[in-house]
Amino acid sequence: MRFSKKILPLLLVASLLTSACRRSTTLALSYRSLPTAGWNRADTLCFPFDSVEQSGYYALQIALRTAAARPYPFTSLTLRVDVELGDSAFTDTLTLPLADAHGAPEGSGVAHRQTTFPARRLALRSGQRGRIVVRHLMEQTPLRGLESLGVELAAADAR
Repeated sequence: MRFSKKILPLLLVASLLTSACRRSTTLALSYRSLPTAGWNRADTLCFPFDSVEQSGYYALQIALRTAAARPYPFTSLTLRVDVELGDSAFTDTLTLPLADAHGAPEGSGVAHRQTTFPARRLALRSGQRGRIVVRHLMEQTPLRGLESLGVELAAADAR
């Protein structure tokens, strides 16, 4: 009986240490605040990443935060997303739905809403560097009602 009382805490500590030592599958997760006065169409948001540890496929996602205090006046947002990998480059145009058919905002949160959108899968090599550049393609400039925009680049098999 005494043996099991000593082993149980040791097993618990070992499992916690093992889970804490797992490598992160997220290569990049970063947000950029947008000006309260509005996001100008010519302004770009740049998200560099480097030192890819392991070759493989990575999923790129765009995350958007809005604030209830300054509502976004449109039901969607159109973005240009450039992925520059040194030896190659890709450009995507994404239209992100920010409200449902009845005009209710999408995403989760109360005072701040966050919505994440899948963008593209990238094949990256070990040691590769690059950057992701985002700009809006909306006619209104400056574009008001957006709080911050972020990108997440994570191993595709982790999701």
